[in-house]
Amino acid sequence: MTYIHFALSKFKPEVDAAAKDAIFQKAGELVKQLDVPGLIRVHAGPPADPTYAGGYEFALTAEFEDIRGFQAYLPHPAHIKLLKLTKGLTIRECGFVL
Repeated sequence: MTYIHFALSKFKPEVDAAAKDAIFQKAGELVKQLDVPGLIRVHAGPPADPTYAGGYEFALTAEFEDIRGFQAYLPHPAHIKLLKLTKGLTIRECGFVL
């Protein structure tokens, strides 16, 4: 059974467009470092169409072959860096696994 992880973030109003762009670029670099066994695919960045994003401005999705892949992902250094990338810059976050 595959597992899909979603993480969504809404930035604080004082986070400007340049800072958001830098976060999106760095996130794109970090997801390439996720060499986790069982990771099928991962994407991170802004919504393709903000109209349907419910106010969220940044998302990460990761699909895993099974729960073991997801569990290996959690402590991975690139995942930890992704978590720190938006720390203190958001007013709302949501994450869950299907």
